[in-house]
Amino acid sequence: MKGIFGSEPDSLIDLQIYDGTEPNPEALLHQSQSHHPPDKSNYRPRFVATSTIDIAGRPWTITYSSRPTFDATSSISLLPYVAIGGTIISLILFGVTQAQMEAQMEAEQSAAELRKSEQKLKNAHDELENRVNERTAELAESNRVLQDEIVARQKAQEALQQSLAFEALLKRITDRVRDSLDEQHILAGVVKELADGLKVATCNTGLYDLNENTSTICAEHTTSLPSILHQTVRMADFPEGYQQLLSGQPLQVCLINSGAQRGSATVLAYPIFDDRGVLGDLWLFRSSDDGFNTLEIRLVEQVATQCAIALRQARLYDAAQAQVKALEKVNWLKDDFLSTVSHELRTPVSNMKLSIRMLDIALTQGEPLNGNRQKVERYLQILQGECQREIDLINDLLDLQRLVSGERVLNLQTVHPEVWLNQLIKPFQARAQVRQQTLNLHLPTQDLPPLVADIASLERVISELLNNACKYTPPGETMTLQVQSYTGQMQFSLSNSGVEIPAHELPRIFDKFYRIPNADPWKQGGTGLGLALVQRLVEHMGGRIDAKSDWGETTFTVIIPNQVVLDRV
Repeated sequence: MKGIFGSEPDSLIDLQIYDGTEPNPEALLHQSQSHHPPDKSNYRPRFVATSTIDIAGRPWTITYSSRPTFDATSSISLLPYVAIGGTIISLILFGVTQAQMEAQMEAEQSAAELRKSEQKLKNAHDELENRVNERTAELAESNRVLQDEIVARQKAQEALQQSLAFEALLKRITDRVRDSLDEQHILAGVVKELADGLKVATCNTGLYDLNENTSTICAEHTTSLPSILHQTVRMADFPEGYQQLLSGQPLQVCLINSGAQRGSATVLAYPIFDDRGVLGDLWLFRSSDDGFNTLEIRLVEQVATQCAIALRQARLYDAAQAQVKALEKVNWLKDDFLSTVSHELRTPVSNMKLSIRMLDIALTQGEPLNGNRQKVERYLQILQGECQREIDLINDLLDLQRLVSGERVLNLQTVHPEVWLNQLIKPFQARAQVRQQTLNLHLPTQDLPPLVADIASLERVISELLNNACKYTPPGETMTLQVQSYTGQMQFSLSNSGVEIPAHELPRIFDKFYRIPNADPWKQGGTGLGLALVQRLVEHMGGRIDAKSDWGETTFTVIIPNQVVLDRV
């Protein structure tokens, strides 16, 4: 406003511009009186006019008032000038307003363009930032994938190297177990190779005894833990673990404070088994901080399989060797049996042949028999004795063969032991009296129960033992037959003093054709099958026979089941 009205030297009117629709002094925008000295007189303008216009969308109120100069000249006709002046002023105001509107529009347009530019810049910045973030994420993902791939390749390379090392280890173990048929040598080599190859603290192997439910540590290689070699472990002490092993499944556990010997450790146990059953197991002990990976478990499985094959082959070899030895022994026994039987048969035949020859000589010489009666009787006695000896030998051989083949059938009979034994020993008591021996029968104070058994076989057993006792007991010594009854059993013990069987000869007394050297003071001889037949008869009756000899006394003990008592029980 000042720029518009301030250049006028003298104005004839005063102009007030207010912001709003009312001439409120507080909303005064412009007052032309400020360009003129104030009129100090109490002057009242002659002409006053108020008008409202719209400037840039806002209402302005304009008040016109005449000055004294204008009023003084108002007598002159100034209407045209006033109109022209008002028009000029209106045009000026319009121009000013238009200029302000254009300036405001340009400013608003510039501001809008600036805002658009700022928005574009912000969008571009956001887009760039998003691209940078996306690219960073892509690079991070690529880097992670690359790192994972590197780690995977490293693991694959390590696994490959470990696999190759394990393959070489398995080949060494396989070659080692195939080079031997000795169980101890095989297992000792296996545990050492496994312990060194897997770098474990201890590796051992146990062989099972399923009858006793035990496992015996037969091979071990340890570097830090105490040894338990040759110790026997009861499966009942670790039932869960051995139940899993007996089913063919491996076991991996972590032992925490398992004892002073082992402490804390990670343990892998793998069964050694094949299609015939479980033979044993492999145990590997490692620090509790380390476990066993899949490759290691697979290696132990393959080693256990090789051990099972090797153990089975070793045992088959041992069985074959034992069978060969058994066949050799059978052949030797057969040859020895034939040789002994031939000798035993030939001796009586030779004696009979000699007696027959002597009789033939006596008869062919025409000598009267009455004059040589004693010789003839002696020859006939020899013939009868040797013939009976031959018959006894053949009968013993046949009885022994029937017992071995199982053809002999038990013939159970019931007897009262007191009556039966008193009758049985009478002939032997008479023989003992002739030889200055004493034969006693000791029975319990209480009556013995009836005895139900194969009495014929038992009588032969007692008779053979009494016959041997009379044969080998020196004069002046005592023989004692003692009987005891237990629940379901009856025991017969025959002792003779003055004779002792050497300890190294005692295990052989039940062998066929065996005779104790220089132990027959009466020179009675025999078939050599007596005790062998006695043992077979006792076993056939379901009993047992034992012999002991010490301190100048020999005792044979026969225990047989008493069927009548067993039936009642």
